[in-house]
Formats: sequence, C-alpha cells, structure tokens
Amino acid sequence: MVQEISKNLGKKVNLKISGDQGSLDMERLVLLEEAIVHILRNSLDHGLEIPEERIKKGKKENGLIEIKCSEKKGIMIKIVIQDDGKGINTEELCRKAISSGVLKPEEVEKFTEEEKLNIMFRPSFSTKEEVSEISGRGIGMDAVKKSLESIEATLKVFSKIDEGTCFTIEVPSGMRMKKPKELFLSEKEYLFLMMDVLKRFVKESKDGPDPELIPLPKVNTIYINAIKTSLKIVDQNLKMEEIIDSDIKDKRLYSTNLFTLETIIRSIFKHDLSEFDSLSVGITNKKFINILKDLLSKKTEKKEAS
Repeated sequence: MVQEISKNLGKKVNLKISGDQGSLDMERLVLLEEAIVHILRNSLDHGLEIPEERIKKGKKENGLIEIKCSEKKGIMIKIVIQDDGKGINTEELCRKAISSGVLKPEEVEKFTEEEKLNIMFRPSFSTKEEVSEISGRGIGMDAVKKSLESIEATLKVFSKIDEGTCFTIEVPSGMRMKKPKELFLSEKEYLFLMMDVLKRFVKESKDGPDPELIPLPKVNTIYINAIKTSLKIVDQNLKMEEIIDSDIKDKRLYSTNLFTLETIIRSIFKHDLSEFDSLSVGITNKKFINILKDLLSKKTEKKEAS
C-alpha cells in the first residue's frame, strides 16, 4: 500500500517496522488496523514532502515512516507511527477551525501548542477542501480517535515543523471480556442499511429531495464527495466476497466496511449518536436502526404502520 500510494503521489518513501508482538481480540485488531492504515495514508498524503522539496530542506530524497510496536508487561500494547515530513502547522489548524466555525478566535488564543494540535480530533474537522481516496476519504481524525476509544485505546499526536509527526496509540492487550448485547441487526444487514441511506444522499444531491420520503439532514458538498468515495471503496471490497474465506470475511471484511461507512454516518447524525462511544451502534441500538429505516420508508407506509 505504502509503495503504491507514494508512487501515485510522486514521493519516495522507506517504511520501517520494528518491535514486539502482542495479542488482541478480533474487534480490537480490526479497529486498530483501520486506525493505523488511516494514519499511514495521512502521513503519505499530507506529511511527507516530494523529493525536490525534501532536498531543498537538506533532507534525504526518500521520506521515512516508522512503525514501532512494544508491549508493556503484557497489559498494554504501544504503537508509534512516525514520519520525518513537514510536520503539522498548528497556526493553519487554528485558522481552519475558526473559518469553519469549529472554534472561536478567543478560544484559540488561550490554547497551548498541544491543544492546538488536538484540534484535528474535533468532530468533522478537516483541513482538506476535497475528499480523496488516498488519505481521509472523508473520514476525519475525530472518527479514528472515537473508534480507538471504543476499544479502550488512546491516541496522542506530537509534531514539529520540518521534522515530522508522531502518532502514539496505546491499547490494552489480551482478550476483552464483553457484556452480551441484544443484536437487532447482523453486521451485513447494518452495512447494507447504511449503504442504502448514503445512496439516497447522493441521489438527492443530484435529483433533489424525494417528496414521498422524510427529509434528509442537510449536508454540504464535501460530505457528498466523502459519501461517494466511501461507497465506491466499500463496493470494491464487497466484490472480494466470493474469493475470501467465509469465516474471515464475516469477521474482517464487514467490520472494515462498517468502520468506513459509520464514521460518515456518525458525522451526519452526530446528535442522534452523541450518547454512544463505540462504532457499530446500529447493530445493538434499535432506536438508531429505526431512524435509518424511516429515511428509506415512504410517508404513506409509515402512516399505515402506525
């Protein structure tokens, strides 16, 4: 992935992986993998400079991304993803946060450097005007952090201009004992329900609102582009079903796709999901399932049902 993306971006990159091995349950492993891939894509897209720019700065032509894994006394796994790129401009983060209405100027004035960096974890915050398939795909760092928190993991960032950026993830190792929950939908059913709702957003952005359906929440063009990109990615993933072992497919393929779509669903329906910390709440939360189903039901059908 790293070599393919760096080639498309016209960048030269060396990837170095080192450290210990640890054990995680499947849920933690899948979400941790998604978070690492997202951070790697961002490092490649936003962090590392093109060879000409690196040479002008006195750096090596090839950028470096390092992934280090260590286990603390068998209770915590620490993963560090570090690049030697241009770093994060915190003043640019502040300007974007103010211009997009995420923060007020008087709030930003009081921020420490660490707090300015953490702006990237604010809901729906992004410095990109356009959605690409390389880095965010419309998925913000807030969703990545929220996803990690759902498996009791932490995410921290440190950055220095022209020296690079370092993300540190710490996640409890071993198997997690989970309380049994009542399941209202399977992962597959929930995935296709989200796909149908998001497809409606795309269709109505082109054809206008459907008078026979409940109005959708209003979203801007960036959201529509993010939805299109994510649906395309999920569609490509689902085409792999026939060649993937069914056991692996159920545990890995659907979980990965759920993460891709629900991060966008979370942003659009943030008021309905504000009380829930973990992703895939639609599988276990009947109220939210009904919110999504209502958006696909004609008004006449709802009246007959009531």
